[in-house]
Amino acid sequence: MSSGNLITFCTGILLMLSIEQIFTIQCNDTQGDCVADDKRGEDSCKSTCFRNLDYGTDLFGKDQKFQCHCKNITDCGFRILSECERGCSLGYKLPYCQRRKYHEFIQNERNNYSHLFSSHNQIAVKPQIRIQFRNTYRFNTVAIYSNYSDSTMRVTYPGGMECNLKPNTNKTMCTGDATADKLYIDGKAGVNHIKLIGCPPELYGKNCTNECHCSRGESCHQISGICKNGCEDGWHGKKCDKQTYVNIAQGKQTNQTSIYRKLGENICYNGKCSEFDIMTSDKAVDGNFDHAVPHKSCAQTKSETDPYWQVTLDKPYMISQLRIYNQMNESQSLEGFKVYLESTLCFEGRKDKYMKEVINIKCQKPVNSSNVKISLEGKKRRLTLCEVEVLQCVPGFYGDMCKEHCEFCEGSKCDQVTGYCEEGCVIEYYWDNNSKKCKEKCKYILVYILVPLTLFAVLNVGISAAISCW
Repeated sequence: MSSGNLITFCTGILLMLSIEQIFTIQCNDTQGDCVADDKRGEDSCKSTCFRNLDYGTDLFGKDQKFQCHCKNITDCGFRILSECERGCSLGYKLPYCQRRKYHEFIQNERNNYSHLFSSHNQIAVKPQIRIQFRNTYRFNTVAIYSNYSDSTMRVTYPGGMECNLKPNTNKTMCTGDATADKLYIDGKAGVNHIKLIGCPPELYGKNCTNECHCSRGESCHQISGICKNGCEDGWHGKKCDKQTYVNIAQGKQTNQTSIYRKLGENICYNGKCSEFDIMTSDKAVDGNFDHAVPHKSCAQTKSETDPYWQVTLDKPYMISQLRIYNQMNESQSLEGFKVYLESTLCFEGRKDKYMKEVINIKCQKPVNSSNVKISLEGKKRRLTLCEVEVLQCVPGFYGDMCKEHCEFCEGSKCDQVTGYCEEGCVIEYYWDNNSKKCKEKCKYILVYILVPLTLFAVLNVGISAAISCW
């Protein structure tokens, strides 16, 4: 091989290695990759963005969609409103460590304006300021600190940010709901410091502690909480913050055939991690929807023949539907489960479609009962339930998972299963047996009135014309 060919060959190898390195680069948690929602889900980020013990141990809540950002994972209470006593991970704000401080990452970037995101900066920069970030961030607040009070200071990109100068200060606060990889600032005064703050996609509010309940898992407005395309099943209201049902099992008396004491695995709960846990029956009605057994959030029996769990309600209810939260990554563990209301079989999960982490159950027929029992019958097995909801629709709702609205029933009172108005329809509406809903009377009344009037008018015109011709 000639020297020229050898150089070309070596150059090609080095180029290939460089390209491979670019595409296999690991996430950099000090430069904001772990708060960039489009990067967190990538395989290269999992080992960097999810901490300690096993992958996912710091995830919690329904569908494991929340993450604990306590500086020390042993501070995690695995609830959104759990405070982190010893501080937050880099880029998160006390007390709950869910509110993101993007400026703590941007100050580590190598661009012409990264120094503006450092609280130690002493050099003011005159607008126009055009900043390109390393990542795309979801933010709701831009705090701009200038070298004198400037009422013209504003964010021009992204759009929709409302800016106001704080009285008697050099601080301009711009708020809105934005997702962008750039920030443009205009004004007259020099800019000394910038703070960029926002919420994870599943949370909103001042401290990012309110949960979004938008349809299809979409994000809500970071400040108002409003969902663009409606609410997820089981929620309603302008902010999708009102439930269409109540869980009558929560906090009620429970028991199970045995209690599994788990040894040899790390259990993290309420600020402590240990290798011992008691999986008591009350864990299934404590209001914690976390599917992760290591978070001490589930009830579990020993491996035994015919294990069961049951809850005793405060009084008999007409029960037609339940929801079971299965343990994470072990959905097959409930294969063939049965649900009894008193001694009546409500449901049997024989098919694979019921082997999910969240199982919606509709009884064969409604049963008046004060007791709900869930069992695994036959060979030795371990029964695990992370949460059980026994649903009762709130006034105005009915049907599967209380999704249907009976808004025209008198007093919003309707049968939870059929939607039949128990006290009839409101004024100007009547019950239609075909559609099984209240329908407006006025449309039909108008037809009955207008048709005869029209015919009378036509006949009257015809008679008048005949007389004139005569």
